[in-house]
Amino acid sequence: MGNILKYFKSYHFWIVAVFFIFIFFQTLEFLTESKYAFGLDGYYYVVQVRSYIENGKFLIPDFSLVFYFFVFLSKFGNDIVFTNKLGISLILSFIAVPSYLLGKKISNRTGGIFLSVFIISNTLIFYFAIEYLKNLLGIMFMLFFLNEYFSILKNKMHSFIAIKLFLFASFSLLSHKLTGALCIFLLFVLFLYYFRKISFLFKIIGFILIFFIFLIVYQNLIFHFLDLDRFNNFDLEHLQISARSYWREIQPCSTFYSVEIFVYAVIPIFSILLWFYSNGYERRILFIAIFLYYLFNIPFLKFIEKDAAFRLYIVNFIPSGIVLLLGIKRLPNTIILMFSVCIFLYIIPSRNFHNNRTKINYSELEKIVPKIAVPSNALLIAHPGFDYFYHYTTKKEVFRFLPEVEYKEKPIYRIVFGLSYDYVNKKNLYSKDINILNSEYSLMKEESWKKIHNSMPKNMYNSYNNWRNPYLHRPNFLKYRNSI
Repeated sequence: MGNILKYFKSYHFWIVAVFFIFIFFQTLEFLTESKYAFGLDGYYYVVQVRSYIENGKFLIPDFSLVFYFFVFLSKFGNDIVFTNKLGISLILSFIAVPSYLLGKKISNRTGGIFLSVFIISNTLIFYFAIEYLKNLLGIMFMLFFLNEYFSILKNKMHSFIAIKLFLFASFSLLSHKLTGALCIFLLFVLFLYYFRKISFLFKIIGFILIFFIFLIVYQNLIFHFLDLDRFNNFDLEHLQISARSYWREIQPCSTFYSVEIFVYAVIPIFSILLWFYSNGYERRILFIAIFLYYLFNIPFLKFIEKDAAFRLYIVNFIPSGIVLLLGIKRLPNTIILMFSVCIFLYIIPSRNFHNNRTKINYSELEKIVPKIAVPSNALLIAHPGFDYFYHYTTKKEVFRFLPEVEYKEKPIYRIVFGLSYDYVNKKNLYSKDINILNSEYSLMKEESWKKIHNSMPKNMYNSYNNWRNPYLHRPNFLKYRNSI
């Protein structure tokens, strides 16, 4: 009991507590500036929660823990959009806790404050709060996982830590497949390290057993693994450097953010210098951090989705923060706290970076939805963001990708973005079924769109193959979804 009271009397605890409260209210204030949900999938989460409340099951069989958390929070209010924002704020602010514990494990309590502030204050993590909520919860559990993981690297393995490792890896996997897969792979690395004297064949068998244990325990994740058809094999010949994707995102903004880009860019050089001044335990941590860094920056995957490399890149703050902490841990605590204060002040421009950067103007979509008139048995294709907002408003089915062959007998309509009416008139392709909704959006039959699209010259044709005009199939995803 005395140790617990001593912990609460520590000024480090109160710094983290105040930081947690500040992040919670600052995030909630940012998200509630608009009455609408944020991000391309904002209304996906709203629709899922509403479906569970009304029907006892999710509209799409997605088993991420974040949905159950949002369903729980929905009991405290009538507005699902608001309670979801409340959940996002809680998750983001609570990430300060495992970040602090991880930093404390690597260094000391002051190092814990530094890592906590670094992870929460950067611009990258807020992308998860807006666009990738399942990843956000997965990252929280992954940080708890790394805290236990580094305990094993420092001390010997014992059963209690092994149980915690399995639980946090499981929670991360149940939140999102990406963070879960990283945890499982790190478990395999740990397996190789502790059983390095046994033959390679037994190591491979051990990894397969670890993988199948997770798969058997969490069978519903088969659905998520089928969704991996968005990634198309390995591509070692044409590596996609993730940083380029981030630079494209950051380029139109203030050069102030070039400071953050510079920090991430020099991590490899900094880690090489750091290696020569590190002991065995620090080198083991450094190895894991640098491995994750290169995995996030140069993934060996050929992506069908153009922003997939960007999604990997924005997890960069975890390995980068670990490397930076290893580099400054020998400095006096006062200087480390000064660094932490400077990074904390960065949070204001970091959040402002996201102002007016959401890709969807839901207030405009709200005006368009009443103008959309399609037959009751028709299927509608709309871009991400529009699809679930339309379903949220009308409760009608809508797709963000091309439907399967089994739907070919149904009338299919499409909401087209950015159609050039000059081109349509010039080529005499205008038809009566084209309904101009506003200056950006048009509603038409799918066959009319194909006729217009196929008539375009190659450059123009390719310019319409973007996320605002869905053009990809995801057959395995649909087939499994409809079988449940």
